[in-house]
Amino acid sequence: FEESDDFRLIGRGVVGLVAQSKRESAVEETEPSTKPVSKVAVLAGCTDGDEEAYLALHEKIAGRSFGSGVARCLQSIVQAVSDVWFLNVHSVIRGGSIGRGTAITGCERAELIFMVEGLPRQGQEKWVRPLLRSVKAVLSLSDALQNVAVELRDESLHMVVQDCVSINMKFSPVFEGHSDTLAEIEKQGPCSQRLFGGALEREMTQFVSKQRGQVKTTVRLLKWWREEQEWSVMCRPSDEVLDLVAIYVWQRTNPVEQWKAVANCMTLMCRFDEVRIVWSNYYRKDAIWKPLLAQRPLLMSPVN
Repeated sequence: FEESDDFRLIGRGVVGLVAQSKRESAVEETEPSTKPVSKVAVLAGCTDGDEEAYLALHEKIAGRSFGSGVARCLQSIVQAVSDVWFLNVHSVIRGGSIGRGTAITGCERAELIFMVEGLPRQGQEKWVRPLLRSVKAVLSLSDALQNVAVELRDESLHMVVQDCVSINMKFSPVFEGHSDTLAEIEKQGPCSQRLFGGALEREMTQFVSKQRGQVKTTVRLLKWWREEQEWSVMCRPSDEVLDLVAIYVWQRTNPVEQWKAVANCMTLMCRFDEVRIVWSNYYRKDAIWKPLLAQRPLLMSPVN
């Protein structure tokens, strides 16, 4: 597939592409048009080719001590919940940016997925809310969580710990594996997919966390850039979008240096309305709903 190979920051705040080549990859994208690339904000204090500035910024927003600190915080919440538990928990999945290893200062988010024995796979829309209300009541008995406000949301419980760590707690039936989860989604139909996000979090977390450290560094820099901008609700790129953009860019262009990796990602996002990315080594392409493949932009999940 044809894809831009060499990207550059042209002056301050302008991203452009220089050359093209052909690479084999686990992903694919349609050839974009050659319309001009618009101006975007670049990382403050970092200029074209200034690798040291990019790495210094990364150390500031996600140093080693920061990563271990948020991991300990998340573990303390798991322990506090377990101390007052009344469910038969098979396993706990630690996801979100903390679980995937891509959190930064001021953007510490986690998903805690409790895989519970005995929960029915069907009719989740009927039992999720009553279960969440029961769990919320039980958590109010925990001494460790007395100063933590637990909020009931549509399909999760949300809490903010230490005024910065945002945690979503979800509950899922136990599945034997990824293929078992996908088979159940196919059985229940597309309208039920949103209820299986928790069950798929393990695979998504593994997909991101197994990436090279350089890739996760790019993800963190992109998150810092996002937090520095003003967005409308509909335009703000989610953590998952930034994860996948960075992984895609590294797989297709292997930029080596962080300043170039960020420039590549910026260029891709400047023409995001033209993008089609399909992670076709994780599922058969003929398994994708054909009208979906005609959509632009299209950024498929690698696990569903």
